[in-house]
Formats: sequence, C-alpha cells, structure tokens
Amino acid sequence: MPKLVEKSRLFIAAFGFVLAVVYAIAASRLSVPAFSDPVGPRMFPYALAIALCVASVLLIGEHFVLERRRRGAAPEAADEGDGVTRVAIVALALLTAYYVIFDFLGFLVSTALFLIAFLSFSNRGQWKTNIIVAVLFPLGIYLLLDRLFGARLPAGIFEFG
Repeated sequence: MPKLVEKSRLFIAAFGFVLAVVYAIAASRLSVPAFSDPVGPRMFPYALAIALCVASVLLIGEHFVLERRRRGAAPEAADEGDGVTRVAIVALALLTAYYVIFDFLGFLVSTALFLIAFLSFSNRGQWKTNIIVAVLFPLGIYLLLDRLFGARLPAGIFEFG
C-alpha cells in the first residue's frame, strides 16, 4: 500500500491524461450543424482536452521532481506522505455527490453547495470568504456561459432564466 500512496500523483495524472485523450476523441465526433460556425461547437471541448493534457503532463513532471527530492532527502524527511490525502478523498466524494445532484438541483445550486462543502473542509475558519466564493463563482460562471455564450446549463428544481 505505501507504494500505491507514493505513486498516487502519478496514477492520477496518467488517468487524467487518458481521460483527456478520450474526451478529445469524443469531441471530434461532435456533429456540426450545417448553418453554424464549424469551430464554435468544437473549440471549447478541444481547449478543455488540451488544458487537461497539459495539467496531466505537469503533474507527471511534478511527481518525478518530488520523487527525486524524496530519494535525496534524509530518511525521516521522506515520511511526509506525499500521496493520497484526506483532502483528495473528500474532494472525490464531494465531486461524486455533485455529479449525482447536478441535474436535479441545477448548475447554480449544486455548484454553490459543492463549493461551500469543499471550501469548508479545505479552508476552515474562513466562513465569510468561503460563502462569498461559493455564491459569486457559480453566478459568474452562469452569467458567462449561459448568458454571454448561450450554453444552456441545467436549471434544476428552480427555473432560472
């Protein structure tokens, strides 16, 4: 088990890279309506896939840099536990819950709930900041995507817009 924990960053990055490639392949199969901009519907998925690939490659590089440092460090300093943390496990559980409630509650409510739960865990004691971020971030993203770019987001149980 310790080897798995030590290499968790590498596994997560490799999984992210594979996910990005699969996502890019799926994006390439999007149909483009005859009377629309051919770049429009594909630009965002491709940009997202490229960003995920770059982030994955950077995480892989970070893993090897940290591994090299750990090997060169004193034995007691190498026990810091650079693998899967409680924050990662909580984030995964919250993302799973977010996925489950997303369509039912809609983008605004589910994203605000996810952010307040995650920020309450990872940024303890900063309630004012956490609530401001949890309310303003989804609202800003909603206005950007739904109103400015015309991408319809799930309204959920409340009929916004």
